[in-house]
Amino acid sequence: MKQKLLKSQKEEIIKTIHDLYLLNEGNQTFLNAWFIGNKKNNLKIFKEQICDYLFPEIYNVEDFSISNAKKAISIY
Repeated sequence: MKQKLLKSQKEEIIKTIHDLYLLNEGNQTFLNAWFIGNKKNNLKIFKEQICDYLFPEIYNVEDFSISNAKKAISIY
């Protein structure tokens, strides 16, 4: 994959990243954190998301989701 990317044109890579961004919310979160966010705080977004899934508000039990927490971990 790395060799393919190195041989690709800049415009092609930008279009691919844009397509990935439009694909789903997880990609949007990751790409925003990676390219727009502060490098020191990139992990913070995902940590908060994981904590929200594993430790939801006491009266909001339906938000508890280990699978969503695992998904957030695997995205990062």
